[in-house]
Amino acid sequence: MPVQSNADGNVPFTGPRARYNILGSSPTWVYHRMGPAVALTGVPPRSASVGVADFDPVVTGGRAEFASLSEGGLFTLLAHYKRAMVVEAVDLSAGVTASIVDSTGADLRPFPSTLPARLAPGECLKATGGATGGRAGFLVRAAGEQNW
Repeated sequence: MPVQSNADGNVPFTGPRARYNILGSSPTWVYHRMGPAVALTGVPPRSASVGVADFDPVVTGGRAEFASLSEGGLFTLLAHYKRAMVVEAVDLSAGVTASIVDSTGADLRPFPSTLPARLAPGECLKATGGATGGRAGFLVRAAGEQNW
């Protein structure tokens, strides 16, 4: 599980694991891709072999992806930045429902029908349902910054 960052986006180094910051002025896709027999469950991402506390996304080319998940759909990675963020686009499999929740997964409000959508610091995204092997992706950036 990622540690919280400072308000300037710097992530303090603690322990032997690498830390990362994917929320910045440029939009970044964040995906949860479920395994072949699992639908989005609305809980933090994990795989059959890696638990929630140790599961990091693969970050390449401006995209962070959690893949082959046995559970997933709660985008807690984005709630740790202590910053407001903007959701610019979504990529949801058929039948997936998105909502805005707190970092524990408790519902706060429905996902807006128009984009871009602004989330307050500490809010995150939750995706549930859809077919097995489905996906949920959100294109996010830090609020108040320009995309040059």
